[in-house]
Amino acid sequence: MFIRVMIEVTVVNINLIQTLWPPVLSLIIFILLGIFWLWKSVREKEDKEKPPLKLKNPFQIKTAILFAVLLGGVLLVAETMKVWFGDEGIYILSVVSGLMDVDAITLSLSKMATEELTEQVAVTGIVLAAVTNTIIKGLMFAFITNVKVSVKLILVMVGSGVAGILVVLFM
Repeated sequence: MFIRVMIEVTVVNINLIQTLWPPVLSLIIFILLGIFWLWKSVREKEDKEKPPLKLKNPFQIKTAILFAVLLGGVLLVAETMKVWFGDEGIYILSVVSGLMDVDAITLSLSKMATEELTEQVAVTGIVLAAVTNTIIKGLMFAFITNVKVSVKLILVMVGSGVAGILVVLFM
């Protein structure tokens, strides 16, 4: 997801990359270290039979239309939150948006940073959405599988989020 966010920002507002890459790199590095730690901790256990993976076609027109509506809605709400609540409104929207999707808020904030939004606010919002989305995905996985078994995964995702947010705060 982090690499996809960087690609989206590059397409919409390449000037934002210079400010965005340090926190995103810290997120990626922490996740990779966590993957290595998790891999080492379960490597000794034997593999069990895995069910076949069922994939769906990602290029359905319904999905594209729903994403376009979501993107338009997030852009409209972002503009409204900026006017009504200032930068804090953008941060709140980023966290709420990250609960569901990171792409729409990433594209919206990247576009807004070309006009009236500062790069720092846009980057902070994008990182907040990515961190929220990462932690939510980890929690969903934990509750679907087994919370006790997934504690290490949740720690890795929360640690990654803390790393990314710290980099944004000290930039």
